[in-house]
Order: sequence, then structure tokens, then C-alpha cells
Amino acid sequence: MVAAMLITPLLFVFYVTGVVHIQQTILELAINFLFFSFLFISASVSMSFWHQPTYYWKDYKAAGISMGVFLYISSAAYLVDTVLASKNYCCQPKQTNDSTA
Repeated sequence: MVAAMLITPLLFVFYVTGVVHIQQTILELAINFLFFSFLFISASVSMSFWHQPTYYWKDYKAAGISMGVFLYISSAAYLVDTVLASKNYCCQPKQTNDSTA
């Protein structure tokens, strides 16, 4: 989650400044899928833990459930971004050399 909080704003700054060649590399696809996987696993662990809380953690059940829901929403956003990144990577225009000898 810390890596996602560091890398995502960095990629966003690149997109805003017009550096779009990063979107055509496999790096963005791999990062998005990795973040989707980690956030989805974290959400699943959070929700399974808070499904049967012990007496000690009973006061924090609402916070744990809201964290799990937030993680599911974040993982869904990264899944959509992964699909869009795969579309950009797979369907990018072919590089042609138009120079004549």
C-alpha cells in the first residue's frame, strides 16, 4: 500500500506533464496488476478477520470493515487501470520506418 501511495502520484504527474510513453511499456501494466493483487488480498484478509472479531477487537469492527471496503474499491480501480493499460500496451500503433534509401 505504501508503494501504491508513492508510485501512483508519480505516474499521475507524468501523465499530467505529457509524458505518455510510460503508458506504452509493460511497467505500468505490471505495477497496476501487482497493486490490484496486493490490495485485493489485503481487503480479503481484513474482511475475514473482522467477520469474527474477538472481544478485544470488538470496538474496532466498524473501522476494520470500512478499511476492507476501501481496499476493495481501491483494488477495483487498479483492476480497471490494469485493463486499460493492457489495452494501451497490446493495441499500441506499430512503429514503422518511413525512410527511403
